[in-house]
This record gives sequence, structure tokens and C-alpha cells, in this order.
Amino acid sequence: MSQVLAELRRYYPGWIINNNEHLAQVAVTGNYRLDKPLDVVRALAQITSAKVSEYPALVILN
Repeated sequence: MSQVLAELRRYYPGWIINNNEHLAQVAVTGNYRLDKPLDVVRALAQITSAKVSEYPALVILN
């Protein structure tokens, strides 16, 4: 997940922060649309049962 989030950060106009070390180690596979990085973060959070906090130009995964 840490590599996926790093790639998504390139396409998101704000900050994407992961506060959960366990999430960083989760294996992720699939095809995701990079033109909608926030949708990808939401989808990944849902399948990993992570909590997403969204603020203007800031997304935090817990």
C-alpha cells in the first residue's frame, strides 16, 4: 500500500497521509484510475477497513 499511496500522491493536488503502519504493509493489486486519486484512496480504505478523514487538500488514513 505504501507504494500505491506514493504513486497517488503524484496525482493528488494535496497531501495524502497514512498514519497506520499496518496499512503500509498491505499488499495491493488491481487497476485504478490515476485521474481520480481520491476515489482510489476511498476504495482502498474501504477494502482494508481503514478510516479516511478528508479535509480540503488533505486526506488522512488511519
